[in-house]
Amino acid sequence: MKDLAKRTLRHFGLELIRKRPHAEDLVIDHRVDVVLDVGANDGLYGRYLRAAGYGGRIVSFEPVRSTFDALHNQAASDPQWETVNLGLGREDTVATINVARRSVFSSILQPLATLKEFASDDVASVGEERLSLKTLDSQFPLFVRTGERVFLKIDTQGYEREVILGGQASLTMIWGIQLELSLKPLYQGEASIAEMVALLERNGFHLALIDPVTFDQRSGVLLQIDCVFLRDDVKAGSNGT
Repeated sequence: MKDLAKRTLRHFGLELIRKRPHAEDLVIDHRVDVVLDVGANDGLYGRYLRAAGYGGRIVSFEPVRSTFDALHNQAASDPQWETVNLGLGREDTVATINVARRSVFSSILQPLATLKEFASDDVASVGEERLSLKTLDSQFPLFVRTGERVFLKIDTQGYEREVILGGQASLTMIWGIQLELSLKPLYQGEASIAEMVALLERNGFHLALIDPVTFDQRSGVLLQIDCVFLRDDVKAGSNGT
């Protein structure tokens, strides 16, 4: 039966694979030169990349000061890992972020009931912090060198759309984007998956990989997924190989 399935798939130009690829595999296999890690928290994503074998440059952006300090300490011994104490958004401005008891839930947006029910203790606010927001377009030329293949990861707790809208000029020079998206909005004003897919398609990206992230164990419902979007027509500024 398995052989028949394989032959049938091959007839249509498809192939069964034993290992399901993840974002870090694409980053390594496609020789990404620099990963822009927006909403880096304490550096967990950077550690994933290093553990997977990625040796290229990482530039991590984290706005919350105490969380940034942990990130900076994590990256201090890695000469290929830069840290920036900034948030990214639609425009250069100043904003207030809600600092959650568990830092991964900190957001400029207010949590909705679905998130509060799922992680009431973790999402509880322990304070607010004023922070600087810059656009991706303003930061891109500061950290990306000519000829580099760029991968953008955004995990900003519902604020992903704003980051994308602040990087319209840079998107043509980015090969891949990884977003953590909610199947049902968890923050007030968070864009839906349909809106985010449409926004990225308008900017020349196609959905290439989906990975489940967060389940509500009580209901068995999937809450969040990681989505990787790729483009084939990267302009000058990326090596495109």
